[in-house]
Amino acid sequence: MVYEFYQFWLKAFQSQSSWAIDYSFFNIFRYITFRSGLSFFFSFFFVVFLGSFWTRFLLQRSIHHLSRSEGHTQALADFNKSKHNTPTMGGILIILSVLFSLLLFANWSNFFISALAFSLFSFGLLGFFDDFKKVSCSLNEGISIRGKIIWQIILSVLLVSFLFFKTQNSSSYFLEDQKIPFSAICFPLWKKPLFDLGIWIILFGVLVIVGCSNATNLTDGLDGLAVSCSCITALSYALIAYLAGHSYFAREYLSIVYHPQASEIALFLIALFGACLGFLWHNCYPAKIFMGDTGSLAIGASIGVCALAIKQELLLLIIGGIFVIEALSVIAQVLSFKLRKGKKIFAMTPIHHHFQLIGWHENQVIVRFLILALLLSFLGIGLLKVL
Repeated sequence: MVYEFYQFWLKAFQSQSSWAIDYSFFNIFRYITFRSGLSFFFSFFFVVFLGSFWTRFLLQRSIHHLSRSEGHTQALADFNKSKHNTPTMGGILIILSVLFSLLLFANWSNFFISALAFSLFSFGLLGFFDDFKKVSCSLNEGISIRGKIIWQIILSVLLVSFLFFKTQNSSSYFLEDQKIPFSAICFPLWKKPLFDLGIWIILFGVLVIVGCSNATNLTDGLDGLAVSCSCITALSYALIAYLAGHSYFAREYLSIVYHPQASEIALFLIALFGACLGFLWHNCYPAKIFMGDTGSLAIGASIGVCALAIKQELLLLIIGGIFVIEALSVIAQVLSFKLRKGKKIFAMTPIHHHFQLIGWHENQVIVRFLILALLLSFLGIGLLKVL
């Protein structure tokens, strides 16, 4: 809306209209930094101010988290006792705040914005149905794992196919002076693509989106952990997206992948950062509301799409390292249990529960994981200018 108004003003200014000349300060709406700032404050205050109302609304309708005891140790059950009946589906606030921010401040002619809005809404809708089924059945049993994965794959195929064919037909990526396809896999330490997957980029993209979505969901087990790690990852990728959309920074100074429309992705990520930060106001220990699968699936998928869009998928392994560690801990635990006849590597997975069970207080786990997340974020950003 703001960007469309800027376009209207620009046409009037170019035609020497007196009102447009008198209000030349409207030119500020062209800058992605200014519109990103507006999107941050809108998303942040939207979630902060509506969070208490939404929490009361959910409580009145008994839409709350149900702690599970099956497969949990008694110690963990005791830890989670206070979380029973905490409202869930708070992710709806995050999704709405970001979508409204995009509606108000984004350039909707940018196809990246369309893809990101779809990823946030569609994965959020999937998470909503999962949360709603858990609440309505009062058994904490939502959509089956198989059904959830199938839907995630379908949505991811649509998203990656859209990016694949759209970038082929209408725009190009550049790495220094070399034009590269969307199917190229890059990493900041190399000034040339590592390899080109061709049509197989769709399969790779599906793995990135589904993996990131589920890894974020696995991390969402302690008060504020997933949403605060999402803040760090979103802010880090917002910086990279901004740089990737400016020719001098991307092609001449940093030698990273450049796309002329990539900087608009930064606005989405800044809006997501603001929404997550606002949600942390209510979700920090002790949490007054949980975001549920509605929020975690949507946030993870959107970050995965952003990584694909700016061709920094492999860097996500570092910047999103906490999510990776959480997911790998579950995979390692399952493999160990099956291959080593019931033997476990960790006391419990995801790994944040392991540290709880060996004596760390929940706040200690959260803060130490955040410190690690910040270190990994600095490492990932630092790799942009190593060579």
